[in-house]
Amino acid sequence: MTRRRIIEPGTTWALSRRTIRRYFLLNPDQARELEQCYWYCLGLAAQRFGVLVHAGCLMSTHSHEVVTDVRGVLPRFLQEFHRLLALIFFCAVSSGWRSTLSQARAAAQLSAVRAHGSKSVPPAPRHRTAITHCLGADLPLLST
Repeated sequence: MTRRRIIEPGTTWALSRRTIRRYFLLNPDQARELEQCYWYCLGLAAQRFGVLVHAGCLMSTHSHEVVTDVRGVLPRFLQEFHRLLALIFFCAVSSGWRSTLSQARAAAQLSAVRAHGSKSVPPAPRHRTAITHCLGADLPLLST
């Protein structure tokens, strides 16, 4: 049986979480949107629960975080963080979000090349972020 975890305010935790079956589900895309989603979810959950984030690392099969639980709400923080992250990844996989965004960028760049000839090409237009795409609404910006 797993040893129970004693949650006390002010404790610093080193956390890690693996993907299911150690699949490479967290491979970075070229625009690094998956990584941006990870940092946004981590920041939003930390802001909601008053948790200090010291470090974070997103790898292909797992993630690491070092956080200080100021209020003693680590389980609720982790629940919210993992819920947001799972929701975004589920939407990304089920809706083909990654392939749709890369196709849209390629089409925008191709049309820009045709419009401007072979001269300088303006940057591709910004598309909705994965968070907005998956949740269907704008989430609050993180305050600094």
